[in-house]
Amino acid sequence: MTRRISYQSILGGDAAEAAGARYVALAADTITTRRRDASVGVEVRISKAQRRWLREVRDVSDESIDESAIIRALIDLGQALPIDWPLVSGGGTLRRAIRESVAVRADDSAEDA
Repeated sequence: MTRRISYQSILGGDAAEAAGARYVALAADTITTRRRDASVGVEVRISKAQRRWLREVRDVSDESIDESAIIRALIDLGQALPIDWPLVSGGGTLRRAIRESVAVRADDSAEDA
C-alpha cells in the first residue's frame, strides 16, 4: 500500500519562519469541481505507476470515487498552487515549480499500526 501523504507544511522549518513565511490550510472552496460540473473530457498519458496509484486509490475509496473524481480534485489543487506559469518552460521546470510550491508531511502513523 502506498504511504499516505497529507499536504501540510513542514518544509522550510525555522528558516521559513524567520523569513516570515506562513503556511495555511487550503480554503474550503479550493477543491470544488463536482461530477455534474464536469462537461469536458480530456485524454492524458500517464505512467504505469500513476495508473496503478489511481486504481489503488479508487479501490480503497468509497464507490462514488472514481479516477475522474481524483483527477478533477488534483486539477483543482493545481489551480491553487502559486506557480508563475509564464516561467514554466518544459517538463523539468514544471515539476520543479510544483515541488517548490507544495509542502508535504509524510504520515507514518499508518505504518506504525
